[in-house]
Amino acid sequence: MLEKAQAGARAQSATCNEQLELSKKNEDALNDHLVAAQEECSKTRGRQEELQTRLTKVLAQVVALRQQKMLEEAQAGAQAQSATHKRQLELSRKNEDALTRQLAAAQEECSKARGRQEELKTNRGVGPGGGIASAALHHPATGWNPGPAEQVAELQ
Repeated sequence: MLEKAQAGARAQSATCNEQLELSKKNEDALNDHLVAAQEECSKTRGRQEELQTRLTKVLAQVVALRQQKMLEEAQAGAQAQSATHKRQLELSRKNEDALTRQLAAAQEECSKARGRQEELKTNRGVGPGGGIASAALHHPATGWNPGPAEQVAELQ
């Protein structure tokens, strides 16, 4: 019985030794896997940092392009506004020219009216009934003959 127990103990010891050896191999394999995973993780971090750097650069380019587009749109708007202002300025000049011509015509008409007024003043008292001016301004229905100030107002 003792021999059987010793044989069983030896068999059990051998099994334990085998299991211990397998555990050590498993531990070594797991350590190898852990080291490989850590290296892969380190590489992944490096790639992630590289991608983050690229992404930052691309985002900076996108922002720059948007700013460029906004600037171009603003310039196009300013050019359109400038063209509108140029058209308005040209219209203002044409209006000014037209008003200048109208003013000259009005001044000429005023000058002619002054000439007629002077002619009427000069001719007053000539001929029967108080002269040409008086006859031109006489209202037969009322018998009214206006004075010099009223004549000027009526001519204008």
